[in-house]
Amino acid sequence: AAACSVQAPCNENYGDIESKALSALDRIEANPPEVPVDGGITTTLSAELVAAVFQSAMYSALSIAYLPQIIQEIYDEDYSLFVPALSTESSTSALLDRATYFSTVCAEDAPFSSPAAMNARLEAMPEAWRRWFAPTSIFDVCNVWQVPAAPAVEHQPVDSAIPTLVMSGAFDPITPPSYGALAAQTLVRSQSVVLTEEAHGSSTSPCGERILRDFLNDPSAAVDSTCAVEASISFDALKAPRALATLTFVTPDRRPPPDVVARLRRPSTFPFAPLATLAAHSAPVAPPACNNRSRSCKSRRICISKVPAKPL
Repeated sequence: AAACSVQAPCNENYGDIESKALSALDRIEANPPEVPVDGGITTTLSAELVAAVFQSAMYSALSIAYLPQIIQEIYDEDYSLFVPALSTESSTSALLDRATYFSTVCAEDAPFSSPAAMNARLEAMPEAWRRWFAPTSIFDVCNVWQVPAAPAVEHQPVDSAIPTLVMSGAFDPITPPSYGALAAQTLVRSQSVVLTEEAHGSSTSPCGERILRDFLNDPSAAVDSTCAVEASISFDALKAPRALATLTFVTPDRRPPPDVVARLRRPSTFPFAPLATLAAHSAPVAPPACNNRSRSCKSRRICISKVPAKPL
């Protein structure tokens, strides 16, 4: 909301997007709308799903740029972007295996916390948003999931003198820069960089790749992080009214708008394609053999695969 308010086109077109988002959530919670889906049937749209979309959009700088427009559409009671999400064809995600997610979180995170501890930390969140993003329900899931707790060492900070690059995106909703600063405290030869225009996965951005390559070429030297503060997310050209829907809820017959495809075609020297490309074009693959690079693999024989993107 703050980033939009200081950019004239965004502020003039959308105004106070935070108030609009909260107003829309309250309205949908009080009177959940019916959204048409495949086969002429309708389904109820929940405020929880809308809040989840707001949060999911914060994972990518690409989708953040469209978030004011998405909020405006929902505020105007236009729910068409949810049609593919609520259809039976889109009931599974190409990006997230829930079983793997629950097995990891219920072993490595939940055993070392509690609903009370989580609620105490949530006091720092603005009250208006707290009830929409309070993740205490994960403890209920873990009570059912019943996986063994990871060894206590999993919850201890890494204490190391190995040269380390700690990169964070300023808009990251799940591993914010404060987490990077905390990790750096016990990494005595670390360098910390916050990319002001990025969110989750900041190292895969053009600037992030440049800084990472600089670090790998000489881990003992200070990286050139000039690009990390040179740019900010721009809301100037919001011309794809279904961009977020296309990027987040893609069915086999849907493809991103041409302007988004052009941005995703940027060649990368790193092995993982942009998140949005994976969402739109990933292919199912068999789980790979476990390897020593994943603590989750070693402790539970569960592996998370990075799926190569299909050519656009």
